Amino acid sequence: MRTIIRIKFLLGVIASTLIFFSTNTFAQSGEWKTETTKDKLVTVKSRVSKRASEDGKTTSQLIEFVATTTANVDIQSLIALLKNVGKHREFNDDSESELIKKVSENEWIIYYYSDVPWPVSDFDAVYKMIISEDKETATFTLTAAPTLYQKTKVDRLEYSNMKYEFKNLGDGNVKITLSTSTCPTTKVPNWLIRSNFPSGPADIFTKMIKLAKAENK
Repeated sequence: MRTIIRIKFLLGVIASTLIFFSTNTFAQSGEWKTETTKDKLVTVKSRVSKRASEDGKTTSQLIEFVATTTANVDIQSLIALLKNVGKHREFNDDSESELIKKVSENEWIIYYYSDVPWPVSDFDAVYKMIISEDKETATFTLTAAPTLYQKTKVDRLEYSNMKYEFKNLGDGNVKITLSTSTCPTTKVPNWLIRSNFPSGPADIFTKMIKLAKAENK
């Protein structure tokens, strides 16, 4: 089921925003909460707060989370999965995910479209994806770039950041970290957002790992 909260925020869906931005950018009304899945495999630190506009006159709902897990999967398969943009929709539960342009080998423009259930309206997002990798680690940093692709009829995410980090632990396992920071296009009840943790990010990890292993066959 496409949980509304995965909003691309996962979404969309889908930073650690603490890494992306100064803490002075955010209104600190929300408290961070750390939760672990029942099987103890995934830890999620999340917060729902507000983000002030650049002029300080308005605020938007801000959803942040940092999720971590360790999995027995080949790091190169995870890298291959993230470079296969058409596959992103399969773990992020988007309706569409496509590569728009390769600016360079390490900088790509990608597009997501999310067909979501009521009460959230359909929306899309354009991201600049920066790729950094070596033999032992890889980072995919996605930053919203709403003007880099033609506008559609649906609302577009104006503020959204995601970061996928992979670290080879040398024992056949890889540490996976997913960080996100998003202001959704429609305000979502906080209780509904909170109900998505820790299961929402854990579901993303499950799908990513399954797809990565399939890539390696």
